[in-house]
Amino acid sequence: MDIPVWQYVFTMSFYILLLLGLVEIMRKKPVFAMVFWLLSLLTFPLWFEYVDGWFRWVKVLSVLLPTALVVGFARVAWLYKDNNHAFWQFFRGDWVLTFLYAFLFLNIAEATFKDFETANYFNAICGVILCITIPFPRYKNGKRVYWVIGKDKPNDVLFYSTAAWNLLYTTWNMAFVYGEAGAFFAASMCILIAAELYPILKKRPELYIIARVYTLAFHLLVRACSDVFERTMDSSNWMNEQVLWWWGLINLAVHLPFAVWYFYRKRKSETKEPPYGNRPPPKAEDYPVTKAFG
Repeated sequence: MDIPVWQYVFTMSFYILLLLGLVEIMRKKPVFAMVFWLLSLLTFPLWFEYVDGWFRWVKVLSVLLPTALVVGFARVAWLYKDNNHAFWQFFRGDWVLTFLYAFLFLNIAEATFKDFETANYFNAICGVILCITIPFPRYKNGKRVYWVIGKDKPNDVLFYSTAAWNLLYTTWNMAFVYGEAGAFFAASMCILIAAELYPILKKRPELYIIARVYTLAFHLLVRACSDVFERTMDSSNWMNEQVLWWWGLINLAVHLPFAVWYFYRKRKSETKEPPYGNRPPPKAEDYPVTKAFG
């Protein structure tokens, strides 16, 4: 589709601003967010028209279901942390944090398998590196927790990694989409830029994951229900095999040193915990293990 440059500038800028506003509302209103994502599942009949292929179905289901059924309930459970009903106790359990870690791991692994399938090998190796450098929620004998649902309003999902990991995840994911779904590359750039910008604007890098969850979920929901991105910002003519090859190689060239640095710092740590950014993760003593039924 022949789309003028000004249309890309307008639609992509508008979409990024829309996503930033969406994350802000979803963050500040956990009850609204929970209800919104639960109701979004009612659009399921529409998905059969717009979702095609195993990868796309796995992607949609593996993002929308956890966002609606786990993230939403867990945040509201901590919002009403004084409510001792078994249902809310269940969603205050530490299993939620382990689940969120697995959710991120699966999100990267799906794309990594697809990269290997499409012979985008350099970028696929980067996906493997990202998977093995995601901090666990908590470590044996560790002094800090790397995944947290805040005890105070608005009960954010907080992820304490490094700015380097966040940036590498972004450039890896952009290269993946460029190779896997070229027509949607422009739209996918918007959700990745918005997720990267939001914690920067808030000066809180630990907000990266909650921004990433809500921008990705919204994007997949829209794609599952319409062809709006094909009509407004189709980027099929941006594709170039040489660009993809070099992009994957450059990604690998920066991911490998990061992996070496990550495991060096982890091995040197007294508690064998991974490195983190300028805002240290909360102390484990402040977040004792929470059973599903406390």
